[in-house]
Amino acid sequence: MNATIVSNKRIGWFVGPDTTIADWEKPSLANVQALTNYSPAIRTDGTDFGLQATEMTDDRSFADEAGAQALGYSAFGGNVSSFIPAAADTASVVRQAHTTFKKPRTKLAVAQRFGVPEAQPIAAGDEINLFRVITDAENVERRQTGYSTTTELVDQDDHLVNYIVPPAVAASVTVTGASGGAVGSVGLLAAEYQGHAITVGAQWVSSNPAVATVHPGGVVEYLSAGTAQITAAYPGAATSANKAITVTV
Repeated sequence: MNATIVSNKRIGWFVGPDTTIADWEKPSLANVQALTNYSPAIRTDGTDFGLQATEMTDDRSFADEAGAQALGYSAFGGNVSSFIPAAADTASVVRQAHTTFKKPRTKLAVAQRFGVPEAQPIAAGDEINLFRVITDAENVERRQTGYSTTTELVDQDDHLVNYIVPPAVAASVTVTGASGGAVGSVGLLAAEYQGHAITVGAQWVSSNPAVATVHPGGVVEYLSAGTAQITAAYPGAATSANKAITVTV
């Protein structure tokens, strides 16, 4: 096996049954840590899976069983290539991955993590992409360095992009930025969670939109004189963060 193509060592693949994730809107640290690190078994030069991939399937029995609404999946999808273990290998992660992926119509949770050494366990504060998928048909292909199995992973709707894994004891969001201004002007707010900027990903709400309305990305429009509380929330965070806004004439 050529180690140079097994992995680039900084892309982590963590896989388990989809039931491992109890809450797909805000997975807990314990849930994502329960996924098995399959990184050493993944063949990166044969893998094409992620948000930009678009896969089609003409297997209608598969689509029906999966409860799919259509045969095309534009949000994410693709295939994963994993090494076939030696016959004597009965317990390694390569064997585990091969057993998992080779069975058609297996529902899985797949987490991807970038920029962190692959052997490092998932930790609080890590950013991951998390997908609920189902395996389609597999095929075995020969490469110059040996055999690998390529399995299509098909979208099952639930996914989180750039999700920041929460700590065991929930942390809070913090909000900084303008505290108000004159009617007709605009203010900017920023949100942070576990050291990550989440201004774009946060859910922003105004307590008094007649006075100040907030748009995605923390942009606040000052509409009339008065006060309002601007709230930023993030899945898995302990509490929402508030920013008091005063609008003057």
